[in-house]
Amino acid sequence: MSNYRNFKAKLNHFFLKLLGVTCKQPISAHSKISMVDGQPCCAKCYEDSHAKRCSLCQKPIIADVEYLEFEDKYWHKECFTCSKCQKCIAEESFYQDGNLILCKDCI
Repeated sequence: MSNYRNFKAKLNHFFLKLLGVTCKQPISAHSKISMVDGQPCCAKCYEDSHAKRCSLCQKPIIADVEYLEFEDKYWHKECFTCSKCQKCIAEESFYQDGNLILCKDCI
């Protein structure tokens, strides 16, 4: 057990030396990090500055969240809705009419 505690202490010491590339705050061993241009970035800074944004709600699309991509745009799964009736169409066929995305009932 002492080897585990020693390892954990060394690991925490290593992570305390890491600073987030954007916020310059210490990154702990329990922090979620992403690499941006080879540098560590904490989850908050990644979401604020580097994450893809949902085309509907403009909130960041974070790891472990289902999303859709269509024509270089991104949506949270629940935000991918018909432009006319606002029904979620993430699991359905849809049609594009100019900038509109339509469900089969609204074409």
